[in-house]
Amino acid sequence: MPKLSDKKPNSEVKNFEVLEDCRKFTRYDKKVEDCEKYLYRLNLKYMVAVSIVVFATNLFWFVFDTVKGVGYAKYHDLSTVAIMVMICASIAMLALTQYKQVGDKVIRYSMFAYYLLLIAEVTILMINRDANIYAILKEYIPEEKLSEAYGYVGISIASLYLFAPALTPSPKKIDGIMFYAAIAVNLLIPAILQKGSLYGFFSEVILRIGVISVYINQRNHAMRIGRQNIKLNFANDKLESMAYVDVLTGTFNRRALIEYAKRIDADKEVKTFGVILIDVDDFKSYNDTHSHVKGDDALAAVSGAINGVLFKRGLSLFRYGGEEFLILLPDCDEKTLLDIAKEVRRVVKGLKIKRDDGKRQYLTITCGVANEAATMDNVNELYFITAADKQMYVGKNKGKDCVAFGGEIVDR
Repeated sequence: MPKLSDKKPNSEVKNFEVLEDCRKFTRYDKKVEDCEKYLYRLNLKYMVAVSIVVFATNLFWFVFDTVKGVGYAKYHDLSTVAIMVMICASIAMLALTQYKQVGDKVIRYSMFAYYLLLIAEVTILMINRDANIYAILKEYIPEEKLSEAYGYVGISIASLYLFAPALTPSPKKIDGIMFYAAIAVNLLIPAILQKGSLYGFFSEVILRIGVISVYINQRNHAMRIGRQNIKLNFANDKLESMAYVDVLTGTFNRRALIEYAKRIDADKEVKTFGVILIDVDDFKSYNDTHSHVKGDDALAAVSGAINGVLFKRGLSLFRYGGEEFLILLPDCDEKTLLDIAKEVRRVVKGLKIKRDDGKRQYLTITCGVANEAATMDNVNELYFITAADKQMYVGKNKGKDCVAFGGEIVDR
């Protein structure tokens, strides 16, 4: 078994990071997704369906318009270009949704560009297909009946595409404003360029009011859910951190000890555990004489005094159970290990917590000091404490209020 004295001395206790490492158990270090991040991730999931639908419908229109004798490709070359652009953009967007490490800015700008293209396509289709169908209908419907025929058409089917960005709103208000402006332009351009529109202008206005209403409602709902997620994640993190802290003394508990020991064992450079096991002498008698409430106060005072010694060295105190506490020092030299144990014993005695049970004048502690090899078996079964426990009982059997190491009393 490795001996502390065999290792190179490490008296610079400021190098210990036990306290800092253990505090990570009780920090809310998890990156809680804020409202914006939540909405971006939610939109990215919806974009899978949007991309597939837009791709499929545009592919259908492309085939429908280009197969000879089926469509009206000769009337709207610009529409065909717009359809091809959206097919390619949908493929690119679908690929983006499958990339797990995509950042929020990339999601935002990619979606914004994609939807601008979609709105531009809707505008082009409304203008060109309006003109194309107008030209075709003139061959079969008298001029005086054309306006009556328009009244039965309603809204442009392509305009329904505008609901796609409404269902995946951006958390940024400026993006929403630009979206409103884009669909307003989408409404006005066809009305200005076409003297007579196949689609009812009033119907198109109503549809866009509906689109904006859906956009606002979806954004508010998603942001509200995002805020609720923040609160829930914060509460979960707080509860998880509390699982590592002893409520009475404020020290780290046995669970934290086990987790920290596992972390040390994972560090292959750490060869030994320096262990100081501390037991409050005759604590049951103190409880029986002074009450359990006073006993709890005494334990809190003892742990506070010990932590005062440890904090400045970057160390931490673990409550092992009942009136037992433990200090864990990875790769510590013998002198430092014993100096800390001696100082801890003296500072507790210096509290001068009186006891009237006939055992002794003040509350005292006994420290068992040992070192163990940092192995997985030691960590899993807490075997690294066994040697320190044996030393502590050496001290108990030899009068208590002392520090025991190597089977001998080294401080009284």
